[in-house]
Amino acid sequence: MRVVGASLLVATQTTDWITAISTLVLALFTIALVLVTGVVLRNAQRAFNAERLDAAEERKLTMRSIQTAEMTVGAQILASYRPVLIEVSPSGPIFPDMGARATASGDLMTLKLGTLEEEIDPRIVYVRLSTGGVVVSVPLRNVGPGLAIIDPKCVRVTGVEITATAHPVVHRPRVPPGETTRIDFEARYEPADVIPRLEDWAWWVEYRDYRGVQPTLALLRLGQQEPASGMWHVSEIVSSEPTDETPGERAAS
Repeated sequence: MRVVGASLLVATQTTDWITAISTLVLALFTIALVLVTGVVLRNAQRAFNAERLDAAEERKLTMRSIQTAEMTVGAQILASYRPVLIEVSPSGPIFPDMGARATASGDLMTLKLGTLEEEIDPRIVYVRLSTGGVVVSVPLRNVGPGLAIIDPKCVRVTGVEITATAHPVVHRPRVPPGETTRIDFEARYEPADVIPRLEDWAWWVEYRDYRGVQPTLALLRLGQQEPASGMWHVSEIVSSEPTDETPGERAAS
């Protein structure tokens, strides 16, 4: 009986030992599995975050490309409607839109400004100087692909001798492509007994496209073809986008 009891005791102790070892191994395996799973999940999360950032950056680049393309297309569309005013050649053709009619002296138009009424060539710059006053009429032609809209309030003349100016008269505020308009000015100057140098004066003409956008500011200066002839022409015309400065400030600078 003592032998059997001893054997049972040894067997029980062996079983407990094996169970303890097995439990320990299982616990270690479980811990290892948890650690491996954590590492795998962390790597997977990092990879997911990296992919998400890459995707977000790619979307940003795509949106920038789309916006750039839209801006480029928009600029091209706007450019296809931008008007461009230039001087009229005194020796160029006389087009029907200039309002000329056949006379014994050739194709002439009637210039009316206040009490002034005179037959002139529609291609020339008309200048009439009197004591203390000047009248100027300038033809401009739209060579751009879009309609030019001129606001008479945005047309100015600047010069150091000028004391007062009348509101300019724009014969055709809406100038279709390939057609012509005229802009008339009246100004008073001092001293009245000294003829001013019109070459130093500046004419500012602001115009827009058919939608009222794309503002353009044209700076005109006049010159005499020959001082003795009294014939004037546009010696310079520079176009740019308007800024916050006024034409007077621009001329002063």
